[in-house]
Amino acid sequence: MCSRRLRFARNLALDRPAYPLRRHRAILLRLAQSEHFAKLEAISTLHEIKAAAATLPAEERSELAAWLSESDDVSNIRHQQLRREIRIGLDEIERGEVAPLDIAEVKRKAGARWEAERQG
Repeated sequence: MCSRRLRFARNLALDRPAYPLRRHRAILLRLAQSEHFAKLEAISTLHEIKAAAATLPAEERSELAAWLSESDDVSNIRHQQLRREIRIGLDEIERGEVAPLDIAEVKRKAGARWEAERQG
């Protein structure tokens, strides 16, 4: 019999058949078997998922992040966010809330901030 967390990980790995399943399945199964998951009956919150993913080695977290970023629904959410940000910018332009871009000023501020961080 399979525990709920292992079934969750297996279902998650099988959800995206276009990806190399063997590698992702192994990462998700390690995630499901991590120390944090051992204390959980099932993953129920984003906080718990983040905490469990934090226990993975950096390379596997990177693979997991890449896998999630390639998801269609995640991509759609990001596109919606970008469209909202563009709309906000266009609205600001229409209201005249813009100023000309002064590259010299941008470079001066960036240099001052970098210098302050380096000394501080």
